[in-house]
Amino acid sequence: MVYQQYEDMVVESYHLLHQYNIAAGLSSWILLASFILFPGTFTSLEKHHESEAGKALYNFGQHIPLLLFSGVCCLAGVIGTTFLWVKFRHNYVWLLSHLISRGLLNSVSGLLSVLVGIYASHDGEWSVTAKVTIGVVSLSLCYISVAFAMYRFWFLKRIRDMSHG
Repeated sequence: MVYQQYEDMVVESYHLLHQYNIAAGLSSWILLASFILFPGTFTSLEKHHESEAGKALYNFGQHIPLLLFSGVCCLAGVIGTTFLWVKFRHNYVWLLSHLISRGLLNSVSGLLSVLVGIYASHDGEWSVTAKVTIGVVSLSLCYISVAFAMYRFWFLKRIRDMSHG
């Protein structure tokens, strides 16, 4: 019966509508975009506002709601992945392959991108937005790492162990 439960998860994962797989991909990419979108922009603007052109660009940049846009992307990505997570919460195979693994890779990519932006492009200068971004990305990485460990090494292991004896 338990082996059948795992097998049913695999079969259901394979036969799900493509819209759900596309929605999972879009949600994770939108979330990744929010991680990468803005941290380098304001650090470079803050750093170069000494010249007249830099001041004009800095002032113009202050009126572009990049932070808001990034926040909307983050919220849309979180809502999309949360909706799918709740909808398929009993299909551990689909969650691992379509949401959790992607989220883990995207969080690592976002973290590396922010760190590269800070140290390679901005001489290690940590702006407020860079600190906030690193905090959000790190929180996401911790959350998704715990989810990966739980689903991969506890939920699926429990099903396997029950099927073997």
